[in-house]
Amino acid sequence: MSMKELASYPTAIDANLDKAFLESQGIPTRILGERVANADPMLGLALGVKLLIGENDLERARQLLKEIRT
Repeated sequence: MSMKELASYPTAIDANLDKAFLESQGIPTRILGERVANADPMLGLALGVKLLIGENDLERARQLLKEIRT
C-alpha cells in the first residue's frame, strides 16, 4: 500500500495525537521525522513531523480530523 502525507506537524506530540485518534478509528498510520524532532526540537520545527496514511484511507482520515476540529 502506498503511503501519502496527510499532515505535517511542528512537534512529534501533535503528530502522535492525530495518529492515536486515527488508529482508534481503524486507520493505520506511520510517522516520519519523529526521532529527529525528539533529538533536536528546532530541527523538528524546521522539517516538520509527517503523518502518513495509506492512499485508500486518505479522504476518510481527512474527514475524521476535520470533524474533531470543528
